[in-house]
Amino acid sequence: MSYELDPLPYEYDALEPHISEQVLEWHHDTHHQGYVNGWNAAEETLEANRDAGDFSSSGGAIRNVTHNSSGHILHDLFWQNMSPEGGDEPEGELADRIEED
Repeated sequence: MSYELDPLPYEYDALEPHISEQVLEWHHDTHHQGYVNGWNAAEETLEANRDAGDFSSSGGAIRNVTHNSSGHILHDLFWQNMSPEGGDEPEGELADRIEED
């Protein structure tokens, strides 16, 4: 199985002026893509280890799966939780703390 980077759910310039098109494109296409590439490379290492019956590098590959898969999943949540339309004002304890600080 190979993992792929989903496209953004909005255009790269949709969050301007808060996040520039250039920053959003870099963060998605380079940084997030790096997690996807790292996850795929780690899975390939584990598959090669299984095929060869040599598990000497599996510990590092498993750490890479953990690191890169969590980075990929968290970034997917990150993109989905931002919106060009913005959001409402915070409420409750968060709003109180922001007001206090």
